[in-house]
Amino acid sequence: MTPVTITAAATGATAEILPELGFNCYSFRVQRGGEPIELLWAAEGFREGGERPSGSGIPILFPFPGRIGQGRFRYGGREYSLEVEEGREHALHGFAYTRPWRVLERASDRVTAQFTASIDDPTILDRWPADFQITASYRIEQEELVLDIKLENPGQTSCPWGLGLHPYFRVPIDSAAGDGRAGRAAECQLQVPVAKAWELDAMLPTGKILAATEIEGMRGEDLRTGVTLGDRHLDDVFTGVEFVDGVATSRLRDPQSGHAIAVRFDDTFRECVLYTPDTREAVCIEPYTCVPDAYALAERGIETESIGTGLRLLEPGQSVEAWMRVGLA
Repeated sequence: MTPVTITAAATGATAEILPELGFNCYSFRVQRGGEPIELLWAAEGFREGGERPSGSGIPILFPFPGRIGQGRFRYGGREYSLEVEEGREHALHGFAYTRPWRVLERASDRVTAQFTASIDDPTILDRWPADFQITASYRIEQEELVLDIKLENPGQTSCPWGLGLHPYFRVPIDSAAGDGRAGRAAECQLQVPVAKAWELDAMLPTGKILAATEIEGMRGEDLRTGVTLGDRHLDDVFTGVEFVDGVATSRLRDPQSGHAIAVRFDDTFRECVLYTPDTREAVCIEPYTCVPDAYALAERGIETESIGTGLRLLEPGQSVEAWMRVGLA
């Protein structure tokens, strides 16, 4: 696969994106003290297509983020059957992150690409209730990576949708390599403005909302004030995201290097998944517009309760926009 490289001339910040694999930005480097600091993590061999599309960089999850139980859901009186990866029990993360996208526009510091189900993979229309189109743009502003997304319905029927972003942030945050990185990663600190969490059973939400401090991996600690990674394992769906002027800000800090990554996203999103991969080389801070398996919860009436599931519809001709920004704090 051939990556697209974009660079900010004034700062030397550089990003690499794979349009052929879900328009995934798998590398974003900024300069500090004459050395490049990599903010994103990708498995060795990812750019050659030899690793899981959802396991590196910034997978773009659409038209559903997270899991759909058993790869089946009901909508409009019909049952739909989704793709389920070999060895997995549930469908995962939609269609867009595994498919090639079309590059629409490219400049030195930005690139825009698009995926339309009816154009780029019409077989999706047998698995999803309606056509959809997602357009994404990466650009570098000084030392910040900006991802803008526009969702559209080019079809003739209502399209249910959910959007998620799944960035893998490298820990520790420095230019070093070799031994000792795992220990350094454990010292890093995570601060995320979330107050609540969805209870999970076999990785699917039950519909019950808990205080964020009640999740097993939190040990009674509050993400809003910050926690040390240590040996904690997270793969949890948090909600009650706290926005200031429509923006939620999370931070991942490396006390030894003094660097911190700031992750900001707009209030189109309402959930935030936190995931610590087994490699202990990355932390994922994932904004979602809806809870995973939203269809099953909606069938049980959860959508009518105060928090709802976040499941939304795009009507024909309608569009929705969202964004995420990443940089050193």
